Amino acid sequence: MEPLTVDRCTALGADAVTSALGLGGPKPWSEHKMLGLMNLERRGDRVVLVRSDGTIVAAAVAARHEDLWNVEVAGDRQARARALGELLEWLAVDALQFWLPPDGDDLWLESARVGCSVLHERTILHLERSLATHPPQPADLQVTSWNDDDLDAWIAANNEAFAGHLEQGVWTRATFAERSSAPWFDPSLFVVHHDGNVVDAWCWCKVDTATDPDRGEIYVIGVTPDHQGRRLGSGLLEAGCAAMASRGVRTVDLFVESTNSAALALYARHGFTTVGAVRALHLDTAQHSASAD
Repeated sequence: MEPLTVDRCTALGADAVTSALGLGGPKPWSEHKMLGLMNLERRGDRVVLVRSDGTIVAAAVAARHEDLWNVEVAGDRQARARALGELLEWLAVDALQFWLPPDGDDLWLESARVGCSVLHERTILHLERSLATHPPQPADLQVTSWNDDDLDAWIAANNEAFAGHLEQGVWTRATFAERSSAPWFDPSLFVVHHDGNVVDAWCWCKVDTATDPDRGEIYVIGVTPDHQGRRLGSGLLEAGCAAMASRGVRTVDLFVESTNSAALALYARHGFTTVGAVRALHLDTAQHSASAD
């Protein structure tokens, strides 16, 4: 490999975004980091790019969730470790969450994290279900499709249902606007249940017809704490799968914390099986920051 050059970026041109998004395979980044790369300056995220002979060969992206930076890397193994080390020095924070790349940890990444200690680890399971047998719409459940009039009520309900969850429990109008502006957003695939005028359960589904029209995702599913135990989660899950099946979707994905035993039991009852996992390390980076001073 040619000598590497490293750049800290708070804005990216279109060509750099395209190159970074294509690093390391078809899906090297989480959706949140993809949004960060495409809207870097507006969001206030940070990126370190590593180039070899002018070509981007690796990148590290940091996106802030509340008071904690979330970091991902992609690209050539040695170069992405260089990007991670540079990003850690740039952030100079005492703690962050580092999402291991799909191909796992390696000695170069471990070397880039010298001085960091692992406070705790998260594992997010990737589950999958076939829709070869078309699931029926639950007959005893009255649901509606998304209506913008429900926005504030849904945000409050979602943040209550996911209280304490780093990514899902801090939604705002701006968060929703960003996600719902994606080309794949379809309000008819956002199924909502009401108790009177109150949003109490929902299943937001994602089908990206531009990339894989046969595959869908349970994007967000939730039930408010006061309405749990009424089988709403089960009914909304089936309603969401039925809505996707009606669009020709044959396989459904979802992602869930490995520690969420109640959700895992629900998904198992509905035919989901584990097909993969991603890991995140909550790192104490104080010593790394001090060594860089």
